[in-house]
Amino acid sequence: MNSQIIKRLIAVNMLYVNPSSTNQIRKKGHKGKKVIRSIVQQYLMSGVIFLLIYGATMVMIDFSKLPGFFTYYMMLFALIGFSQSLSAIFNVFFESKDLQDYLPLPIKQGEVFVAKFLAVGMTIVPFLLPLLILFFLTSYKSGYSIVIAVVGAILLFLIFFTLLFSLCSLIVFGMTKTKLFRRHKKLFTSLMLGFSMIVSVGGVLAINFTQNSVDHSSTGIADRHAFSVFLPFYRVMHELFSVTGLITLLV
Repeated sequence: MNSQIIKRLIAVNMLYVNPSSTNQIRKKGHKGKKVIRSIVQQYLMSGVIFLLIYGATMVMIDFSKLPGFFTYYMMLFALIGFSQSLSAIFNVFFESKDLQDYLPLPIKQGEVFVAKFLAVGMTIVPFLLPLLILFFLTSYKSGYSIVIAVVGAILLFLIFFTLLFSLCSLIVFGMTKTKLFRRHKKLFTSLMLGFSMIVSVGGVLAINFTQNSVDHSSTGIADRHAFSVFLPFYRVMHELFSVTGLITLLV
């Protein structure tokens, strides 16, 4: 595969991730590479904001002793990542309608799809970055060294991202093949966009509520009810070198 071609294709597909945002940037007078640069800057800024807002809250919590809070944050970011992934995958792979345009060009089909997947991934990762802090803090507070905590956090983040991306891809690709979707395409598109906004705003409000409970607790924090689906991630970071942690990681 030609890396230069893939880079250019990624830049092109970034225009399709959020069409309304792209149109707003163009209305401001930006053209060509400036549009791509503005889009990338927006996602970078989103990543920084998410790290500051959520990261500041996480540092105050000892997740090694609170598996419920650990799974709560994972559920929160899973929902945010899920909502962002659905709309991004749909826009890049289906709303763009550009696959036919590449046929006359000396571009391999594999390069086109790799670029599309990477473009979608680049727009999802900023919203999931706080998970790196979550994984690191859990491992570090569990007694592991900074190096092991960092490596473990990155590895688990990649695993979570892969699982989330695969699930969303299966849902979108499966949904677009149904007759119901073809009949009500605009409705489904609006619902995906609305769901994304509601989850993002609701996530911030939920974190603010959690922050208040932490501030007013002088003797400790009562743990939340754990979401069992995310407990394996907790076991890996809390008991990385134990039999349970290693088996869970392998599975």
